Amino acid sequence: MARPLTAVRTRTCRPDVRGDVGDIVVGWLVRVVASVAVVGVLLFDAVSIAAAKMSVTDQASMAARAASDDWVSHHSQQSAFDAAWAAATEANPTNTVDPKSFQVAQNGTVHLTVHRTAPTLVLRLVGPAHHWADVVGEGVGRTGT
Repeated sequence: MARPLTAVRTRTCRPDVRGDVGDIVVGWLVRVVASVAVVGVLLFDAVSIAAAKMSVTDQASMAARAASDDWVSHHSQQSAFDAAWAAATEANPTNTVDPKSFQVAQNGTVHLTVHRTAPTLVLRLVGPAHHWADVVGEGVGRTGT
């Protein structure tokens, strides 16, 4: 005689989760946060350099205009250079006017170059690449009178 069919109790296979504390999730999260931080710092440096480039070009134009205004009043190249230097450093104390690039034409048009190092977080610390933070702006200005 055949035995009657009875329900066989099977044990479900469940992984042992007693020792799992989320190490994989924490490791993954740390990598994501570190990657975002590195990208953020590099992006900050890039934006800082771009903003410094735009502002130093505007400040060079303002300095050239101030030098041209002074030239019309005094007709002295040294006095015009001093006015350009004052205008450039008033806009940003780290600006410098290159004396070799400073030229005054007979009609009072001034050509000059302003240099500055952009503030960066990481790039200034990297020896071979720190010169990438040096920005230059060329300015041309003439008095409207």
